[in-house]
Amino acid sequence: MTEAKPFERSCPACGAARTEGERYCPSCGKDLFAISPDPPGTGDGPSAHPPAHRKSIGLTIVLAIIFPGLGHLYAGRIARGLALMAGFAIMAALVVAVVLVLGASGVGLLCAPLVIVVALLLFLPFELWQILDAVGWSAARNMGRA
Repeated sequence: MTEAKPFERSCPACGAARTEGERYCPSCGKDLFAISPDPPGTGDGPSAHPPAHRKSIGLTIVLAIIFPGLGHLYAGRIARGLALMAGFAIMAALVVAVVLVLGASGVGLLCAPLVIVVALLLFLPFELWQILDAVGWSAARNMGRA
């Protein structure tokens, strides 16, 4: 069993001053709670992603709400983000096309609102899922698992 490291007033990696309780060095981003120092350029834990490379969960949520797939792009899941963006754009174009076609006919006044309501009911679970998925990927990246 290892003993707890005593508090050091400076970062062991760069020598910058720090305060007690900080997880990362404010200057170099080194994980100050690591048991053993990592050689430069290595590491697969949280120190592999210092605060400068960490993903903001709040920004992930905002981007995912603005347009499906943007949160995934920010989280580093480029292929999934582009696929979600393309899928959403295609589905939105289909709904608009159906509403326009129905609007040109006499049935449009009755069916177009129904098509819009059904599309929204299908979109809401998809939107919630993609927001939670993007947040999960950002959190995993912050913990060094992505």
